[in-house]
Amino acid sequence: DRRLLSMADRRGALPLAYVRKEHWAKWVDFFDRKKDDYWPWRDAAKDGEESPPELSLMVPGSSTFPDPPNACSVEVAAQISSGQLS
Repeated sequence: DRRLLSMADRRGALPLAYVRKEHWAKWVDFFDRKKDDYWPWRDAAKDGEESPPELSLMVPGSSTFPDPPNACSVEVAAQISSGQLS
């Protein structure tokens, strides 16, 4: 949903804030090419206001995802990420 580009994360940052400065021109070019797809002209008086994205109505941190099958434990993952286990 393109409107998610306007939603801040738990840190208060918008998604595009994480784009490296050296990639900005590529993103500007991408959105320039896609602007008619993502932001088509619409008549709000005729079509009404857009509802907020469904995801924006959820309480932050209220949705969890199950671990994938054969996932390692948190302890093992910590050892791997710290280089203690390879």
